[in-house]
Amino acid sequence: MSPMEQEQRLKFLGLTAHDVEALVALRPLFETHIAAIEDAFYDELLAFPETAQLLGDHTTVERLKKLQEAEKEKELIRVAMEEAEKRVAAASAEQKAETEKELLELRQKLEEATRKELTIAQQTSKGRIYVISNIGSFGEGVYKIGLTRRAANERVDELSGASVPFEFDIHAVIETENAPTLEYKIHQQFLAVRMNKINLRKEFFRVSLNEIRQVVGKLEQGKDFNGAVTWTEKAKAQQYYESLDIDHDAEVKDKWLKRTRLLAERRERAAFRLSLAEDLQNRGHGGNGQET
Repeated sequence: MSPMEQEQRLKFLGLTAHDVEALVALRPLFETHIAAIEDAFYDELLAFPETAQLLGDHTTVERLKKLQEAEKEKELIRVAMEEAEKRVAAASAEQKAETEKELLELRQKLEEATRKELTIAQQTSKGRIYVISNIGSFGEGVYKIGLTRRAANERVDELSGASVPFEFDIHAVIETENAPTLEYKIHQQFLAVRMNKINLRKEFFRVSLNEIRQVVGKLEQGKDFNGAVTWTEKAKAQQYYESLDIDHDAEVKDKWLKRTRLLAERRERAAFRLSLAEDLQNRGHGGNGQET
């Protein structure tokens, strides 16, 4: 970190030279408990909806911690380089070749650490914004606009778990180099139509898909997002509509009830047979599941 960067950070944090001296004196104590301090710091950020929304989730936090580690590694190499440069300046003709070699190795290490830091930084911010709906669970005109660094369908499958009665449908996936910033920018456009105005991590909006498309259409391709955005206008909501068809036709519903009850009975019989087989096996082993 350059002296100018140090000065800017100290000014931002409101720290004086006296404060810095005190912190330097406490450094050994901080380093002993650095992991716990980092955890407490990020837990505090995640406790506030505004900062939690920018961070995303604990996966992002872990990447940020790795980024901090990479920066520490670079700083240690820079300090070692400064010491090596002093030795080169003071070295005799015989010593200079060896100290210059050491300095070259440190420069290579710094380049490698910089590439590593850049890779982590890209992983931290790169991702995709998804627009999804769940008509069967929330009705028409409700969309979730979220962020993921995984494949969008993986995240949507996860959201379509046991906590909702029907699966989600994907309407758009927007690839971007800075997913938290883009998500925040889109969310701010729909602040007034957020369904949950207390917990901002609940990213559901009462809005039309056309309104979302208009907002995304004003974004700058190549800067805000990458590639073209393909939109799916109509939600499939397959399980929801099939369930409605069953409910609205008495004959179909009767057949469904009979078939479902039959399947339930078969599962019960299969479970009973399995339990009986396990019981017989345990009896053969002395009744406690162990050989005697």
